[in-house]
Amino acid sequence: MNIFGIVKVMKWAVLFILTVIILLPQPLFFSYTQSLDDRSVKLVESTNYGLTSNGYADVNVSEAKQMIESNLDLVILDVRTVEEYNEGHIEDAILIPVSELEGRIDELDEGKETLVYCRSGVRSVTASQILVDNGFSSVYNMLGGITAWRDAACPVYVKYPSIQEAINNVQEGDTIYVSSGIYYENVVVDKTVSIVGENRSNTVIDGSGAGTGISVTADHVTVEDFGVQNCEIGIKVESNDNIISSNLVSSNGYNESELLTGQEIYQDYVSPTHRWYLHNMINSSYSAFFNITEHTPAISVHAYGKEDVNQLGIGLFHDENGDNIPQLQEYKGYMDAKELNVQTFLVNPPVGQYIIKVLGWEVPGEPGHFDLEIKRYTGYGIIFLSSSNNIITENPLTYNPVGLYLYESNNSTIRLNDAMENVGGIVVSESTDCVISKNNVSLNTLGTGIYEIGNGITLWSVHGFYISENNVSSNLFGIWLFDSSDNEVIGNDLVSNPAWGLNLYTSYDNTVHYNNIFTSGDGIRMMFSCQNNFIQNHFESNGHAGIFLWLDNDNNSITSNKFYSNGQHGVELKFCDNNTISDNDIRFNGRNGILIIESTGCMVTRNHVFSNQRGIMFYDAYGNKVYHNNVVDSWEQQAADIRSSNIWDDGYPSGGNYWNDHNSPDEDLDKIGDNPYFIEGNSDTYPLIYPYGFVPRPDVNEDGIVNIIDLHAVARAFDTKPGDDNWNSIADVEMDETINIKDLYAVAKDYGKTV
Repeated sequence: MNIFGIVKVMKWAVLFILTVIILLPQPLFFSYTQSLDDRSVKLVESTNYGLTSNGYADVNVSEAKQMIESNLDLVILDVRTVEEYNEGHIEDAILIPVSELEGRIDELDEGKETLVYCRSGVRSVTASQILVDNGFSSVYNMLGGITAWRDAACPVYVKYPSIQEAINNVQEGDTIYVSSGIYYENVVVDKTVSIVGENRSNTVIDGSGAGTGISVTADHVTVEDFGVQNCEIGIKVESNDNIISSNLVSSNGYNESELLTGQEIYQDYVSPTHRWYLHNMINSSYSAFFNITEHTPAISVHAYGKEDVNQLGIGLFHDENGDNIPQLQEYKGYMDAKELNVQTFLVNPPVGQYIIKVLGWEVPGEPGHFDLEIKRYTGYGIIFLSSSNNIITENPLTYNPVGLYLYESNNSTIRLNDAMENVGGIVVSESTDCVISKNNVSLNTLGTGIYEIGNGITLWSVHGFYISENNVSSNLFGIWLFDSSDNEVIGNDLVSNPAWGLNLYTSYDNTVHYNNIFTSGDGIRMMFSCQNNFIQNHFESNGHAGIFLWLDNDNNSITSNKFYSNGQHGVELKFCDNNTISDNDIRFNGRNGILIIESTGCMVTRNHVFSNQRGIMFYDAYGNKVYHNNVVDSWEQQAADIRSSNIWDDGYPSGGNYWNDHNSPDEDLDKIGDNPYFIEGNSDTYPLIYPYGFVPRPDVNEDGIVNIIDLHAVARAFDTKPGDDNWNSIADVEMDETINIKDLYAVAKDYGKTV
């Protein structure tokens, strides 16, 4: 190889190394892209385009675009003026006006490929020649300049002094890219455009404590990757078919308080039976009134007792008929009682007059005194008003009165958002056919003690919703449905919501299934809600009841659920008629497996009620029917019918229930005991000899393996029949009402097998 060849090889080696290790800084600008037409771009095998006689190559726009897309180290050099550059330039282009190029030539790397352009292709010829004359060997002149680039609908970046000015200057269908920084402005998007922040953590719109950060009034708008803070409303959408994604919307809104001091309270009547507490509240001695006249994210009401008060109660009523008298079905929020300081709150309260009732639970003073605080929350993270067909996804929403609110907004998808540490996480009102799926709605509990308020998901008058696979945890309340119907709540995790996991209020024809509802106050609580179906949910370790139907919840079906280890009751009904409780597994609950009070027409059937303090209990209840249940190993009492008159069997030959502590002979071998099973206040006339649904098996104790324990169970009951001392129905493997050698053989032949 001659000396010229060696030098050439060394030169290209140096160029390769420099290409790998040198990165150009990337300037940050507002930009927009015009919609690209469908064009085929010829694939170029290399960037070694034909050189002109002056030592650089001319390329057209299509070839230049291919170079930019295929070579991340390509230097793009804009040789126009600053003013021209700001009016529109190619992404990542370096600006050196041609008049300054020779003096600033050291700012460029002669070893890198360099694409040069100007307005129309005249100044770029001069600049290309300057580069070649200074030793640049890979110089490409873009023919036609930025004018040809624009004509080909290729993207240009325009620098504007504000986001709003960028929106004002772009065309419909353009995309505006916003570089990092804090923008103190309120933005109105009134064109069909996309606005994209560089990074939601550092591309921030700050409303300086007022107004709306981003207001969308045009259809088909995308807002992505912004931080929006310190506004009254972070993002407001009043149009259709939009995408709001990956925005960090936090610390918007505010609250205002009204304090009424020195309010008088007297000792009120408080029923010794807590089922009447709400009626006592309605008849209490203290009332106050206030009005909601517009969209309000949340209200809270606090009563602070003085030295002459020991305990108060508080409730909130929406005076829908305007008669200034609280009615049972006007009760809203929840009742707090038996404390010196009590509070209630409501997320997204409907417009109208409200009545505050304070109950003098224990008042030694005549009168006693308290201060009353009414706190109103104003502002939203993201709000949609009369806006449909939207996608709201992957937005973190924190420290707002309400994280996300939809009003009269249909066919929208709310998915993969994080709504945390708001008063209300996600709220939807007066809407249909939306999907709320895979959101993390947690820690929406502001304050502690008397100030603790917060809902995870609140739904008012919604219909046809699909609410699935959400994590709703550690809110004061989990999911709350008001006046809603035909919704499906499926596969959600409702965990550690201290008040309750799911509440239905005046809601009907909803299906709730396959949810895990753990460690809340009540798993599900209902009032005035009918014809709902609860299927295959898992309720465990809730403080009060797995499911609690309180006040006029009729014709509901509770079927095939698991109720495990709840603090008081698996299933509880009070003042509720014609409900079905069937095929549930109810075990290890602290007081009652099933508790029914002052209810009629209910069907309790095919439940497995195992190892609760008490099995099935009725108080002041009439006309309910209980049959084909298995009630096993209750610690204290299997069942009772106290001041009640209910039917505990399905007649002959269908039979009644299986009671594991009842051992009756069965002389006619009809698998129904000859003696009734007596419970407190009633009896089961046709008790079952075998557990309902019993399928005999060699694995007698159902531990998954046939072994000596199973043989021992059969041997211990050997040669017995129903009524004998050692009779054990599940050891009768042949199910012929005699435990004998056939049963031993059935176990022995499968000995050692796993089942």
